Amino acid sequence: MAEADPTVFKTMLAGGPYQASDEHVQYQAQVGRDKVQAINEEKDGKRRMELFKKWANLGGKGNCYVALPFFCEYVFNLTIGDDVYIGPGNTFLDVTPTNRADPSFLLTHSLPTQRTTVIASTIHHLVKIGDGCQIGPSCHFYTPGHPVDPEERRTYVEWATPITLEHDVWLGGNVTVLGGVTIGHGSTVGAGSVVTKSVPPRSVVVGNPARVIRTLPIKKEGEETEAEKRRKMLGL
Repeated sequence: MAEADPTVFKTMLAGGPYQASDEHVQYQAQVGRDKVQAINEEKDGKRRMELFKKWANLGGKGNCYVALPFFCEYVFNLTIGDDVYIGPGNTFLDVTPTNRADPSFLLTHSLPTQRTTVIASTIHHLVKIGDGCQIGPSCHFYTPGHPVDPEERRTYVEWATPITLEHDVWLGGNVTVLGGVTIGHGSTVGAGSVVTKSVPPRSVVVGNPARVIRTLPIKKEGEETEAEKRRKMLGL
């Protein structure tokens, strides 16, 4: 399967429509499943994060933590910032990256292991989690899309759009985020919400579909926020 025609996989990486049943796409998906299995079998947290450093794209400090169980389709399309916590049972359908820096790399790297290495070092990744984010248990990130027309859907064509969590976002448990969504800096998403469109910075959103119920004020110069008062009480 490693020698299969990579044309459809190349289209997938470019963000175009593709068939997930393609032989080479399935080969790369199996590579991803093997990585996920290795991650889930590693019970030592420190060694587990070393695997993430090897296969995903971590922030400069590399000090995030991902609880088990964990599922991700390809792994190399996932970017995790510094000081991030990802709770147990999260699912990332990280189908395809955006903004590839080298559109010819699939033609110049024939081995899948080499190809994955090049992908991880030359692209912006499809699911991006900013610094300081906290993600509760059983959250789901769905980048793929399918045709609404049932006849077209029978062709098994799909595509993907990116998901971005900017810095300091908090997702409660069992949140679903759909493709094409950016959740703005400092926002909070209530447990059980389904986020179907982008969220402005410093927003609190809840519901299905998620809607803004509160916007947090920007701190004025010299003003002590409630959060700072709590940190002071805790000696932080």
